[in-house]
Amino acid sequence: MFPDLVTEPAPKSQLAPLPEKVLSLGDIVSLTFRRFRLYYKLYFKALFWPAVFCSLASHLAYFCLRHWISIASTSMLAMAPFVLHMALALVSLIIWFFSAWELCLRSCALVRTVLCLDATYKDSLTLLKKRAGTVFFACNLALLPPALCLIFWSVVIVAAAASLNISLGGSERVAIGTLVFAFIGFALTVSVMISGLFGSLLLAVVTLEQISFVESFKRTWFFVSMRMMRGGSFTSLLAVAIALVCVVIESPMIILQVIEQASHATFKLSQTPYLVDILETILEVPFNIFTFSISFTAYGLFYRDLRLRLEGADLLARLARLAKSNETTAEEI
Repeated sequence: MFPDLVTEPAPKSQLAPLPEKVLSLGDIVSLTFRRFRLYYKLYFKALFWPAVFCSLASHLAYFCLRHWISIASTSMLAMAPFVLHMALALVSLIIWFFSAWELCLRSCALVRTVLCLDATYKDSLTLLKKRAGTVFFACNLALLPPALCLIFWSVVIVAAAASLNISLGGSERVAIGTLVFAFIGFALTVSVMISGLFGSLLLAVVTLEQISFVESFKRTWFFVSMRMMRGGSFTSLLAVAIALVCVVIESPMIILQVIEQASHATFKLSQTPYLVDILETILEVPFNIFTFSISFTAYGLFYRDLRLRLEGADLLARLARLAKSNETTAEEI
């Protein structure tokens, strides 16, 4: 069954209802940030610990590999240090995997809660845990289309660069290369945005509709095919908005690097690697919480808008309420 996304909030829900009208792309992004601002305590409470473990595990794995490389020459490639470092890196990667999965699952539950489909976040999480396998498959499949696009265009870029280098020279190479790589850049952006849209909408459909994965795939293709350019534009707009805020989150590290360059490297970050690691680990926590919260919520709202536009979900909901009201009145009579 398809959910009622436009009626009153679920019973006992403390969240404000969503507007019962179609929205522009800018309004959807704005509504996403507004919901995050209104319920940021809920987002942070749900995602904080998975984000912490995800950040710690990823940086610990990187630190193990970096430290092993730094001592490899002096240890004469001894087996004991290698096994110890690789074992710690493997454990860290396992912790990171489960933490990232928990982030995805809890983010999906938050989408249901923020869209007022369930009374509480706990109810949403309980419901999705029953469909954990489907959600897990959708989360991984969402990354596949844009990854394949990036691989394909990377091969095209390398092949184009090699061909231009062999067949042309001088000013001709610059002129034709500019045109070729401008086209490749445009095509890469469009294909990655549209493929990313499909994966994100698939995850939204799996999260918000209680249907099989095959039906979810068909539903996603229907939405994408009917509003492909609008969806690609939304993906681009959302990516720019998230990137701007992420720059703010990462600004402490950017400022430190600017100060180092301006002071002619008298304050060298390279001489304080542990300080840099600690700062990056701390900043990655709000970074993960923000990106997961905004991206998942935004595509949930975009899915809702598509249902309003393509299926008249608001009209169907009002007709259902009217029919229910008539039945109640008839029973009283």
